[in-house]
Amino acid sequence: MALNYDFEATKPGPAASRPTTKAMSISTFPTRRSALVLIGITTLVLTAPAEAKRLALVIGNDSYQHADPLGNARADARAVADALKATNFRVTLKQDVGLQAMKEALRTFKNEVAGGDEVVFYYAGHGVQLEGNNYMIPVDTAGDSADQLKDDSVSLQRVLDDMQDQKARFTLAIIDACRDNPFKGNGRALRTRGLAPVTAADGQAVLYSAGAGQEALDNLGPRDKDPNGVFTRVLIKEMKTPGLSFDQVIHDVRDQVVQLAKSVDHVQTPGYYSQFTGDFYFTAPGTAPAPGFAPASVPAAQAVPVAAPAAPAASHGPTADEIAAFKAADAANSVTGWQIFKRNYPNSAYATTADIRLASLEKPHVEAPAPPRATRSDIDPAVIGNFEADSVVDDYDTHVIYSITADGKYRLVTTQEESGTYRSAFGIYRTTAAKTHRVRTGTYRAVGTTAIEVTGPTGSAVFQPAQPGAPLNPLQPVMLGIWHATTLQGGLTWALTIQNNPDGTYHFSAQTEDSGTYTAANNQWRTTSALTGQTNTGSYRAIDARNVEFSGAAGTAIWKRQ
Repeated sequence: MALNYDFEATKPGPAASRPTTKAMSISTFPTRRSALVLIGITTLVLTAPAEAKRLALVIGNDSYQHADPLGNARADARAVADALKATNFRVTLKQDVGLQAMKEALRTFKNEVAGGDEVVFYYAGHGVQLEGNNYMIPVDTAGDSADQLKDDSVSLQRVLDDMQDQKARFTLAIIDACRDNPFKGNGRALRTRGLAPVTAADGQAVLYSAGAGQEALDNLGPRDKDPNGVFTRVLIKEMKTPGLSFDQVIHDVRDQVVQLAKSVDHVQTPGYYSQFTGDFYFTAPGTAPAPGFAPASVPAAQAVPVAAPAAPAASHGPTADEIAAFKAADAANSVTGWQIFKRNYPNSAYATTADIRLASLEKPHVEAPAPPRATRSDIDPAVIGNFEADSVVDDYDTHVIYSITADGKYRLVTTQEESGTYRSAFGIYRTTAAKTHRVRTGTYRAVGTTAIEVTGPTGSAVFQPAQPGAPLNPLQPVMLGIWHATTLQGGLTWALTIQNNPDGTYHFSAQTEDSGTYTAANNQWRTTSALTGQTNTGSYRAIDARNVEFSGAAGTAIWKRQ
């Protein structure tokens, strides 16, 4: 995979610097083209005990007393609650809750969770990040100051810590709070939008409705009458699909949201952070959601069980959502894009067009069968354990940590860094790396009054400050201090951080994770990423008890056992 990061340089003075994202080739090993599927990483698969429960707490806040009210957070919460009930979750639904009621709901929920349980927490409403922490805002919070917001709101980290304390096997936190500044009508200069990247504990995953600096769409335009936001409507659709693994659900949700947002010239890439490497299904293979399932916004008489045949096409014209999805599929013109459209709109007036486009593409898409679960005999003991390697990739210092277990799973964490000097003016930046003297150039521009978009030869990223400050000058934005962004490259989410200093120096870092299945025997290895679906192969040899040499498409590297 190629991921290059350029950083906007800023000259001390009126114009400041800003990071950008280019495509930096991540060939730490064994494959330059795989989005970091080096060798295989694996974490121990935890299996839920027979008595394990599926529990969910769903909160939707619309009617804010001291902030701008929302239009569909409650509808989104009801729809998600219904979808979870249909997949055998025991759901607690709370709507328009104040601070005390929200804390009480969390305390009660924590007490219900036991070791081995599968847990989903969903929140739709206003949220802010303060000092790198994310807060969900109850309907009665005033928000007169940052300190008051921290005291009178609920930290996302608290929810994650509670579930870790209870030893839940799997915890998924879904946060649909990437909307505009909730207190802008009161003139309070709090963070406008975007939640901070989060570090999940083992067995946990966090899904945001949008990435850093992005606003989640409530609809696709004035003619879009769907009661649910764009992210939620896609999420509940994928949750209902039998046989989709958790990783596939996340992949499909992110892909479809990106395409739908593009159809209305908007950028929205759901953020995703995960430390979960086991198996989880909303609806297991060969099963279907409970009969009679229907989202809360649909009358029960119109409900159609997932396993039922498709209903005949309606006599009215296509919906705004359907038109937007068609435009997105048409723009992508890929097998996957048209298949997603056909799956979501099987009776569309555009179905024939989709069939023709699919037939015209070179190869029809065939779903790859799930790779067989590795057994202990599939994994050479010489490569089981935790390894690390350092290299220089596209002039970036690159450090990779990965673990391989006897279960045939892998987990890979890659970090890339660079320091140097920068200059910027009139929307153009130039950076010079301290070690390699590599020069990178690109452009930058203000996005609203709090974010900066940095663009290099292979892409762009929108950065938000780690600490809220004065509004940016749209004509002459200055980006000093620490800024964060997320970007999707090759199916993997990268968390980017840039620190621009007044003396014209900068430090940049980027981190991503990958995981999937792994086999190694007879000096041959093979990995398949659960996030990208990409498969890579190569050879290996044990040098000694500590060092293993791996070879792949990108070359050869020696990995040291930790």
